[in-house]
Amino acid sequence: MVTKLGLKQIYAVALAVLLVFTVFAPGGHAEEDSSGELELKILHTNDIHAAIDPLGKAAAYINEEREAAERSLYLDAGDIFSGNPVVDLEYGKPLIEILNSMELDAMVIGNHEFDYGQEHFQARVEESDFPWISANTIVTDDTIAIEQPEPYMEFDLDGLSVGILGLTQSPPATAPSGLVGLEFPDPVETAREYAHKADEVDVFIGLTHVGYSVDQRLAEEVEFFDLIVGGHSHTVLEEPSVVNGTPIVQTGANSNNVGNVTITLDEDSLDVTGVDGFLQNTEELTEVYQPTQDIIDYWNDKLDELLDQEIGYSNTGLSRDPRYDRDVQLGNFWTDAMRITAGADMAFTNNGGIRASIDPGTVMMRDIYTVEPFANEITVIAMTGEAIYEEIKYSFERRNSLDLQTSGANYTIYTRGGEFYDVDIRLDGETIDMESTYTVAVADFLATGGSGYTFDGERLADYGLMTTAMIELAENYTAAEEPIDYADGEGRIEIVALPLEPPYKDGDEGEEVRELKLKLTELGFGNFPADPSERYGSVTSGVVEEFQVYYGLEVTGEADQETLGLIEYILASVFTDGGEAAEVKQLKLDLTALGFGNFPADPSERYGPVTMGVVADFQEVFGLVVNGIADPVTLAKIEDLLAPLEVPYKDGDVGPEVRELKLHLTELGFGNFPANPSETYGSVTKSVVEAFQSYYGIEVTGEADEATLGLIKSILTSVFTDGQSAPEIKDLKERLTYLGYGNFPSSPSENYGPVTMNVVSDFQKDQDLVVNGLADPVTYALILEMIPPLEVPFENGDRGIEIVSLKKDLSALGFGNFPAAPSELYGPVTSAVVTGFQDYYSLSVSGIADEETLNMVEAIFHSIYTDGNEAPEIKILKQNLTALGFGNFPENPSERYGPVTMGVVSEFQETYNLAVNGIADPVTLAKIADLLDD
Repeated sequence: MVTKLGLKQIYAVALAVLLVFTVFAPGGHAEEDSSGELELKILHTNDIHAAIDPLGKAAAYINEEREAAERSLYLDAGDIFSGNPVVDLEYGKPLIEILNSMELDAMVIGNHEFDYGQEHFQARVEESDFPWISANTIVTDDTIAIEQPEPYMEFDLDGLSVGILGLTQSPPATAPSGLVGLEFPDPVETAREYAHKADEVDVFIGLTHVGYSVDQRLAEEVEFFDLIVGGHSHTVLEEPSVVNGTPIVQTGANSNNVGNVTITLDEDSLDVTGVDGFLQNTEELTEVYQPTQDIIDYWNDKLDELLDQEIGYSNTGLSRDPRYDRDVQLGNFWTDAMRITAGADMAFTNNGGIRASIDPGTVMMRDIYTVEPFANEITVIAMTGEAIYEEIKYSFERRNSLDLQTSGANYTIYTRGGEFYDVDIRLDGETIDMESTYTVAVADFLATGGSGYTFDGERLADYGLMTTAMIELAENYTAAEEPIDYADGEGRIEIVALPLEPPYKDGDEGEEVRELKLKLTELGFGNFPADPSERYGSVTSGVVEEFQVYYGLEVTGEADQETLGLIEYILASVFTDGGEAAEVKQLKLDLTALGFGNFPADPSERYGPVTMGVVADFQEVFGLVVNGIADPVTLAKIEDLLAPLEVPYKDGDVGPEVRELKLHLTELGFGNFPANPSETYGSVTKSVVEAFQSYYGIEVTGEADEATLGLIKSILTSVFTDGQSAPEIKDLKERLTYLGYGNFPSSPSENYGPVTMNVVSDFQKDQDLVVNGLADPVTYALILEMIPPLEVPFENGDRGIEIVSLKKDLSALGFGNFPAAPSELYGPVTSAVVTGFQDYYSLSVSGIADEETLNMVEAIFHSIYTDGNEAPEIKILKQNLTALGFGNFPENPSERYGPVTMGVVSEFQETYNLAVNGIADPVTLAKIADLLDD
């Protein structure tokens, strides 16, 4: 059994508890869910709009769900009135009785609750067993019939407290007369004032009649609701829509669905842990709740006798569509009835008040009350032509569509870009005079400021209900034995779109916009359909911005003259399908040079599908807009690619220089480029260059600048590369041998070949260096660090690899008796051998290996009189040795110094007690000269 307070008792309690209701709603005492959770069932409806017939089944479903639940509420999100003459002719009374029988717990005030006027509003409130709540409906005049509604409800459901905050559309869309003495603050700002309530209850619900978009804003800006039960926008949400963590539910309209939401809470903390919900379609239900159904049947039966009266017949029917584009059958009939009844020059009614169409066939009284459920009266106003002009202008501008159906006066709206431009209003075929006065019949809704209209002029008289006028006109047709037939649009209202003028912008509408979209699509911009609309919206604006950015124009998003001109220029250039010019031939040659296409050596001057395909390939490779047209951006890219790259090379550059750079980096052990790399300097190339710069200790930029390119060249052309020969190479080999790398002889050559590269590579691998086989600066520096070079002069007590090399060189030159692998110590023996060398070659005798001594060693080893050299002097040497009786050289010997020559020279040296080394050193040559002189 449900324990509830009547509304008057609720008001009395409210005074005592400062606007807070405490209502004991259904709640059994069954054992709680063993899972440790509690459940709260919320059944909800919204925007019933007097659709009472499905409510018998809805009531049965709601009752069944509530009986099965331990805790439950039934809430309605407003707009219970207007839409069914059974309800509207009784000013909503039938619906209150129905909802009372359904034991509705609370309803938020909707905009259509004001439709019947303030007296009927208050009468229905007092008849309700449920509260009408709204936190942002404020009574500012205590003389009006409406009493201040409560903002908030609180329910105690078997120990679970539930708060309900009501919020209404601001301001409500209804006749202004119903809102006199009331104010409607912003619903979101109002909700913020009740933040404290969320801390006072276990579950806090927003019961709103503000529309889905405002509910979303509410969820974004107010984060304390556990659930928002909404209405007004007739949105069908099959399941809760979660915005910023807040679930929002809404059922659509016209009693088509009942919402079913389950809120789950932790049994101990009473924190909300989940919200699930769905819609139950009332057509799918079969059971009815008889007490509710009895009320529905009573009122249907009571009004049937009146509503089922036949008042005429229509072959055509009286449709209200497409009323936002032109005059329609029902609009013409309606306004004719108003004008005839009032005897006015012209009549107007707004499209929003035309609530349904009338089908062909018998026209019933019910039909008239269905299409006009608001009980609006006809008001006649004396207005100037200028005032009428301003009203029609406003009617179009408020939504950029028609809103006023007409009789008596016809009018033509002129638009440019979808926006109002002008209006021509005609009476009896003549344009009305702006200064003359005319009688105008309108609904009192419009006459009192509804939907923002003013209808400025002198209010002359009221002529009863519009429904009465339409019924009388229908009966007149019937009395004259004529059907109520209207053509499907009589041309009373027209919309004429004038050609657009640049710039085209957001909101414009016209064939020019459609053509623009097609051209942008042809140029590769946007994703417009094959038959795009004529509207210039935010998407078009965005595409135009992309076009402007791409071609370097001023970015406005508006299709100005410059933008339109460039579009035409590109589409009319020779670089489009069918174009023919010498420039096309040059383009093909340029593309071929860049590796695109398979054009012949002497291509044609025609731009056809093949050329378009090649250009499209080029555009795709370089990340350009792909349209197959050699547009300015494409041509500029080709020109850039054909021009030599300027240092530094950087990300985005393309050219053979980049390919060469990649090959050099690969040779130096950096990167993993293929054997035939591309010419594009991309992110990979940039990272490899950064690695190179970091490795060699130069500024890390990722750009191949002068320093980077210079270092690459320096390494690749140094003496420590394959094929080079220099004393430093011999020293390198000796140091590597000393470090245990390679199998070089005791006196290695000065040549840098594959063997040396392999040994250097082994060293680099072991030392975690970049492996390239080159003794590059990093590698060479590490070798010298591991075996620091001695400083000249070398003297008694010194140690180093250089001493080993010196001893080997002295042995090779015939001085000393050092072993094959001499020590690093420069001792007395070494000093004595050096003394002998210096004395032999007439140097300063000190026993110290000074610069002069070491230079002499190098000079002898690098003279032309050593193995492998070739020169005319060698031929003369051979002839001189022959003349002295040494050797068996021919009369005309070669100029080559080989092993035979070395043997003969050694024999000569031994004969004359010279140092035997096989090299025609200065002492040997001097002895030969002396003997020849004798």
